[in-house]
Amino acid sequence: MVAIIHAEAVLHSHITLNPNRAFIFLAALLNSLATALSVTIVTFEKDCDAKTRRTMGEFYGMFPAQRFKKVVAFSSLVSFSLCQIFAKVLSTVLLQTMSSNLMLAVLLGEGVVFLVYKLARNDFYYWLILSSVHVTRLFSILIR
Repeated sequence: MVAIIHAEAVLHSHITLNPNRAFIFLAALLNSLATALSVTIVTFEKDCDAKTRRTMGEFYGMFPAQRFKKVVAFSSLVSFSLCQIFAKVLSTVLLQTMSSNLMLAVLLGEGVVFLVYKLARNDFYYWLILSSVHVTRLFSILIR
């Protein structure tokens, strides 16, 4: 969310010729990089866990055992994640510039598709299972 605010400031700084636009762009990029790095670290830790590789071998195992190849795979995942996140930030800012209602519709549509996907895969409930099924469903919707 903060990266979207920074990117919108960059877009408006070109219109107003703000001298700080390079700094604002760097802030948006660093924000996106922090998100990409945290996603990559979580994926890396989950992938390299021996128990996870035994129980979910069909999904995990993308990081090789050799050190150099592991660094290349990690760097590639950070780069791909950064590109995807920054593209999402820029597309959201451009949508918002065109029409706030259009941006809201697209984001809500993506959220609905995500929840339907989670329901279809039977992966809807969040980690915390509460005493009531209704409270668990509500909590899962709010968290996601």
